[in-house]
Amino acid sequence: MPRLASADGLTGLLVALSLWTPLLLGLTVYVSHTFLVSLQGVASQAQGKCYDGRHADQPLNVAHFQVMSEQPVFKQRVEPQTVTPELLCNFPVTVYLCPSWASFKECNQDPAELPMFQRARTEGTGVFCWGVLGFYMWGSHPCEDQIWNCTTDGLCNGYQKSERLCAARLDRAAYPCFFDPDNAEVGIKDERFTYSILAGLVCVFLGLLTSACSCFLVYFATGSFYRNFDSMSDFFQQFSLLTLFCGRNARFAYVIIAAMLVIVSLEVVFFVLLLPGQSYYSLWGAPQLADPVSVQLSHVPHGAEHAVPLGFNQPSFGARVLRVFILVLQIYL
Repeated sequence: MPRLASADGLTGLLVALSLWTPLLLGLTVYVSHTFLVSLQGVASQAQGKCYDGRHADQPLNVAHFQVMSEQPVFKQRVEPQTVTPELLCNFPVTVYLCPSWASFKECNQDPAELPMFQRARTEGTGVFCWGVLGFYMWGSHPCEDQIWNCTTDGLCNGYQKSERLCAARLDRAAYPCFFDPDNAEVGIKDERFTYSILAGLVCVFLGLLTSACSCFLVYFATGSFYRNFDSMSDFFQQFSLLTLFCGRNARFAYVIIAAMLVIVSLEVVFFVLLLPGQSYYSLWGAPQLADPVSVQLSHVPHGAEHAVPLGFNQPSFGARVLRVFILVLQIYL
């Protein structure tokens, strides 16, 4: 009995280490990558002189921007559409690199003599709408419907409301900004790039923990291997992990796993493709994002624009309940 209990304990430890070590490794890689990107941004950052929607030698009336829908991640694309996307202001930004010794006030030389970079920044508008509604989005309106209230023109559509809100947020004059000349993906910031010391400590801790789990896994797995197999030939005769753990019941385990894979595949096909309006990939009734629209500042009416009331143009209660029900059903199955 003691030997059996010891073997059971060792098997449980091996299973636990086999599960946790890859998870820790993935978490360590993700946190480390995020920290290193922020660290690189701090090391490479530079100060610049930024112009929204135009070059320094162009007049303000030619400044332009884009109204576009926020892009959902893959997880949101395959799940029930419980969140209405927001229209965003996308401002192209021309950045003139200031000399390393100069402050923004001292960076007053002719911008044509400075290195120029193209970046972009986005801001939310508070306008939530779809370009084309899904199958069961009752209570919502597409972006082209005139249900919003514009200060100067009365009723207007979601694009027109967003254009006016974006125009008010476009900076008319040059402003100081910080950016990474070598990495356009980090965009621009009003303040200097910083990194978290706590994030660095977490990276070190996760690295040490992952290394320790890996060492224990290799040690115990190697010991278990030599205790169970007298030679390499014995191991290759039982190379299958299912045969190793299930013995005579290996074929039954193969059938169970194959059946589970078939069931999961059928569920994915049904919920992602066949159920109307369920996801972006539904064969019919799928919602569609709003098409991006380019706008020139001179074409937007002047005047202050009021913000959109919170919760405006959201799906009805019945539509939200149905979406939640489908999501729960999908998780349960």
